[in-house]
Amino acid sequence: MNYRSPRLQQMLAAEYVAGTLTGAARRRFRRLLAEDPVLRAEVRYWEARFDDLGIFEPVPPRMQVWAEIEHRVREMDGKVVPITEQRRRANLSFWRLWAGFATAASLVMALLLLRQFMPATVTPEPGPRIVEVKVQTQAYVAALRLPEEEAQWTVSILPDTRAVRVLANGPAKLGFDQDYELWWLGDEGVVSLGLLPRQGAWQIALPAQVRVRPSGRIAVSLEPAGGSPAKDGPSGPVLVATPLVPSV
Repeated sequence: MNYRSPRLQQMLAAEYVAGTLTGAARRRFRRLLAEDPVLRAEVRYWEARFDDLGIFEPVPPRMQVWAEIEHRVREMDGKVVPITEQRRRANLSFWRLWAGFATAASLVMALLLLRQFMPATVTPEPGPRIVEVKVQTQAYVAALRLPEEEAQWTVSILPDTRAVRVLANGPAKLGFDQDYELWWLGDEGVVSLGLLPRQGAWQIALPAQVRVRPSGRIAVSLEPAGGSPAKDGPSGPVLVATPLVPSV
């Protein structure tokens, strides 16, 4: 017998509390009870249920019932067999015990059925949820057109991700011994943003000292291959300087 079965544990615990589990089965159940905390919890559950319901004292049979019993006994034996007060009390005890067992068994079955159809847990109504929506801050863009170049560059500066993105629309005609360098012009001075790509797309991190403001501007200078050798700004001519425009 699988004593780990939840269904069997419910039935045994209910019969144990009701008093209908007797003899060897009750002794075996007590041994299991000492070892199994789940079974002890089940017993406490049924004790609470029986305390809530209560078991009423059975009502003894009326005297007319005993008279009918005497009449039946007289017919069976051919003579009257008086039922003494002592026998009446013994019979009354028997019927009370039988009624108690019957009542307990009925209650056990009713509670088992009730528990079977009751939900195990009550799921609370979901409360309001707080949804965090990350809204991107304002981005800034600029379109660059350089002298004697058919290619154009679109520059995007994203303050929230601290990124600079550059897209070349067409290949540059610039020789490989020179490069175009992109610069930030702001309150913090002149800061290099890197070389313009000759074609395709490019992205770098925005330098830590740059604080993007609508008043800032970007510029492009013509430099030797690899960029300006100067530490404080362009070494070659500045070909274009343009303000940033907030993106829509």
